[in-house]
Amino acid sequence: VHFFSIRAILVAVNFFKGTDYNVILFDGPGQGRALIDNNIKFTPYFENPVSAIIDYFNLDEVDAMGVSWGGYFVIRAAAYEKRITNVVCYDFFYDGLNTFLKDFSKDTRNHIRQLLQNNDVEKTNQLIPTLIHSDANLNFLFTKGYENTGTDTPYSLLKEIERHTVKGIGHLVNQNVLLLAGKDDQYVPFNDLVLEQQELTNAKSLETKIFTKETGGEQHCQAGRYDLALVAIQKFLAAHSEV
Repeated sequence: VHFFSIRAILVAVNFFKGTDYNVILFDGPGQGRALIDNNIKFTPYFENPVSAIIDYFNLDEVDAMGVSWGGYFVIRAAAYEKRITNVVCYDFFYDGLNTFLKDFSKDTRNHIRQLLQNNDVEKTNQLIPTLIHSDANLNFLFTKGYENTGTDTPYSLLKEIERHTVKGIGHLVNQNVLLLAGKDDQYVPFNDLVLEQQELTNAKSLETKIFTKETGGEQHCQAGRYDLALVAIQKFLAAHSEV
């Protein structure tokens, strides 16, 4: 599932073509055909569509990989759907609000969080447009957010996105987990990695692969060096495959 990186999904699917893996690729709520054809909006509760897919194909055990924002969704799904055995976060994704506020200054981030905590609708809706109007990346982020969630104001969007967080649910994940992280990820704050690691206290195993400018793959979903991420994923799945 994706929010930013369709290309990474296509590369990943092609990578596993011809292997022993049976790959099921689907659009989750708020994405792709689910949104366009059926008007199904973004939801943090991704265990529901994942369980529906597993039920439909009558599967007893699966490995699950989430791409981009799917790095949160797959953790959320694994927390509540125990037919998932191995979990791949491509990339890791800890908190939606942290992502939306990443490019603001620290003071601005704190101010926006305070407005949201105080449920200050008017001031939030007045402030955000002045901050994003000249920033192409932020404009994309908020425009895409409105489309995926079905919201139409900065306040309603950010309150919705705030629900997309690993905080408080990570301890429910007891599967093998692989976190991929780009040191210079354009969207996901790299500093969130330690927060996610601290949440996953009950994981059966927890592996982290960090990509830097020196290694390549330092960008979001290892853009430009997808091969490095996919080799790491393949090794992880092979190491945790049932014989």
